[in-house]
Amino acid sequence: MASKQRQLEDKGYDPAALAITLGSEREARKLQIYGATQERYIKWAVNRDVDPYTPNPTQLTNWLAFGVTTCNWKANTVNTYYKAIKQLYDDPSVFEKDMDSQAFLSVVKSDQVKELHELDVDLSPIRDFFLTQDVATLSMQELT
Repeated sequence: MASKQRQLEDKGYDPAALAITLGSEREARKLQIYGATQERYIKWAVNRDVDPYTPNPTQLTNWLAFGVTTCNWKANTVNTYYKAIKQLYDDPSVFEKDMDSQAFLSVVKSDQVKELHELDVDLSPIRDFFLTQDVATLSMQELT
């Protein structure tokens, strides 16, 4: 919401126009829907040392791909989240102009996403090793 308010203030909206525009039920619903999504994206970006406040089609695509592969997001979810994140920025056209992210969205919308299989790693030998050892007597090299 603060981003949207800043955008409107930059355009010259006065306080009354801001109150009417941003105080509507429609805007409140958008904030309710988009706010949580934007917060998730910001946290995801920060955890990866990416500036979430600079429009970056590649990072948005990476986040959406993460959601498709990890959270099993479907096309409608991806489209809604894409729109939500674009609302964070003054110039969302940056995302429409990026042909690679548009190609990604096209594949997701066409439901042609291939299933990615994660590498299945058996960590039980490592766990068993630590369970049978006195951890206090292990050297740093053995612990790492």
